[in-house]
Formats: sequence, structure tokens, C-alpha cells
Amino acid sequence: MGYIDPVFCQTGRLTTKSDVYSFGVVLLELVTRKKAINDDRYALVKSFGRAHTKSSRHELLDKEITMADVRVLDDIVNLALECVKFELEERPEMRDVFECLRKIQRSKEARRQKIISSFQQSGYERFIAKEQINKMTNNFKSNPIECFMGKIYRGASGIIPCLAMEMYFNVHGELVKEFSRQMTLHSKVNHENVVKFEGCCIDGDYPILVYDSAKASLHDILFCDGSIACTINSEARLGIAISIAEGLSYLHSIGIVHGDVRTANILVMDIPKSEVLVTNVRIKVSGIGASVYLSMVENAHERIKAQENIGYIDPRFLKSGVLTKGADVYSLGVVLLELFTGKMVSNYIRYSRIEELWDKEVCYHIERTKRIIFRCLDPDVSRRPKLEEAIRCFRGEHFGLYGDRLDGYFCNDNCAARMSK
Repeated sequence: MGYIDPVFCQTGRLTTKSDVYSFGVVLLELVTRKKAINDDRYALVKSFGRAHTKSSRHELLDKEITMADVRVLDDIVNLALECVKFELEERPEMRDVFECLRKIQRSKEARRQKIISSFQQSGYERFIAKEQINKMTNNFKSNPIECFMGKIYRGASGIIPCLAMEMYFNVHGELVKEFSRQMTLHSKVNHENVVKFEGCCIDGDYPILVYDSAKASLHDILFCDGSIACTINSEARLGIAISIAEGLSYLHSIGIVHGDVRTANILVMDIPKSEVLVTNVRIKVSGIGASVYLSMVENAHERIKAQENIGYIDPRFLKSGVLTKGADVYSLGVVLLELFTGKMVSNYIRYSRIEELWDKEVCYHIERTKRIIFRCLDPDVSRRPKLEEAIRCFRGEHFGLYGDRLDGYFCNDNCAARMSK
């Protein structure tokens, strides 16, 4: 009975508008994967009648539909609700319904072609079809990782682990040119310490970026529940620090400021079979999709502030919203702090004496690494080291770097006062 026109039920008069009503119900079933009348005898049409806001309507949609398709679905739902209006004269003709659906389809394809055209002008060709994304992610069935920029799905491209990042912004108008520039820039990334960008999917409203991944991150190695049991000696930690700094230095050299450097975004490509993490382990910087989001979304730093764990983020950036290379240097300092202390980041760590935090048993490079961390975390951006300087220092080629900040604290009261200004 959920498909039947209520006017026909009252009058017994079957009209073309009765078919329009039934088709509207079918459309609602299509986008919700719910029956016209559920097991409790409640009509799907009534559910939408009580959903007065866009967000409440979204709650009724099929849970397997990603946010990337929501604009098209909104248009289809609006059309379906026109079809199921009670008054016959308020319902559209079936030919008008057909034309509206064609218009929705053409509008979506026109947006896609505009983006493709802009990309082709810049020489970009790494387009990934939605069908490929579905295959990589097993139709998005894995639990996504929620973050400030969108949702991240784990998957695989053949035998290579990958991440599909569904970004929470629309590519339209003037943003098409900037998005094209960002994708072209990312497609040129080629460094042993930075993950490979596989391409992007623009078949939905929200773009999906795909990057290579790994089975474990530095965060997993340092702070996991014991499933990855290995010891990181001082030489290995120093090698990891150099690899991270070199990866970030490369990104900066080609015009990419990362914006979300954290231990979870430092990938360990080869999990050792022994209990000791070897010195030549391959390390890659990942999470560079954050740079795309931060360049595309106005006031993106406000969204970052809403996160629980912002200890990696430069306070200057959170205050001003202006992302600079110095912000990555600050985040690197926090990552180094975790790497060499073996302790998870939190605000109190930056106010603790370094000697109380340091893992002295395995880190005999204490003075060298101490000085780098002091400078990376300096509230004065101009006093933070260049990444090239940090690399030289780690390699033992620049021992005298920044001898003026050996006060034993990461951030004393004077620093805190300067930071709050």
C-alpha cells in the first residue's frame, strides 16, 4: 500500500498523477534502501514529511552512500517529494520528472567535465574512476577515520596498501583552478621519504584523493598496544628523524606545506622481523592531503581547533590561520619530542624539563636533539631552524647550532607570554 496514491484510495479515480506518486515513492526507496512501508507499518513518505531539515533528511539516506554524492541525492529527494504531494495539481507531469532527472545528470557531468578540462590544461591525467575507488575500499565498508578534512578509508591497490581521503569541500567556480593546481603539484611528488600520490576521483560532489600507505605508522611503533613489539635504539631514532626532515624539506622545496605533521602520518614501510628497529628502515611522510584541504577551505584552522588532539599544531597557525613552513617545523619538533622521549604528546610535556622526559638509555645524542627540539618549538617563528639546518645537525655536521636556548625548558613563562600575544 505504500506505493499507492492516497487520492486514488479515497476517490477510486486512477490518473497519470497516480503513477507520478508511485514513482516518487520508488525514488525514495532508491536513495534510502528502505521499504515503502517498514515492518512497523510506517510509511517512508511520512518519514520524509517529518524530516524538516536537510540534516534530518540525510539521516534517512542509505548509510553506504558517501557524502561525496549528497548534492545529487538532495536534488533527487526534492524531486521525489514533489511527486508525492497530496494535491494532484501540485505534482509534476512524468515528462517533467524525466527532464528533471536528466538535468541533474547533465549538471553533475558538466561540473566533472569543467574540472577535467582545467586539469588537462595543466597536464594532469591521474583520474581514478569511482568504480576503482569502490574496489580499493571494498565499497567503503571499512570503518573510516574521521578527521578535520573529511573521512579516510583504508584500502589496497593490488598488493599495495592505500588511503582514500574523502575531502569535505566542493570543487566549483574559482576553486576549480586552485584544485587543479594542487593536484598537478601533488602528482609531481617524487621522493623516497614521501608517499606517492596515486590520483583523485571527482565523480562525486566531494573529491577523493588516493595515496599509497603502509601497515604501520611511527605512532603505532611508539605507542601501540604491543601488537608491534620492537625496540628503537638511538641510531634508528636519529635515522627516522633525518628521514622525516628530508621528506618535509623536499615538500617545501616544491611548494607544499604539509600542515598536519604527526607521528600517525609518519609511515614505517617495513616492519622488522626482529625486536630491534633497524637503522635503515624506510620512512615516508604521509597525510599530505591536508595541504590540499587547507589551501581550499577558508578558515580551515577553525575546524582543526575543534579536534581533541591539536598538540602537534603550531599555536601561531591556530591563531592566525596562516599556514607557513614554520608551522611544519613546529610540528616536526613535537614529533621529535615523541620520538626521543617515547611519550605521547600533551600540553604538559612542553612545560616539563627535558631531562625528566628524555629516554637516556637509548638516546645518547641528547644535546644535539635537545637543541633542535628547542628551536622547532620556539614561539618566535623566525627563530625556528630551517629543515636543512636540522638535517645537517642530525648528521653531526653542525654541532654548534643554536647554543643560546639551553635553559632546560621547552617553553618557560616568558615564552608562554609571547605565545599568547
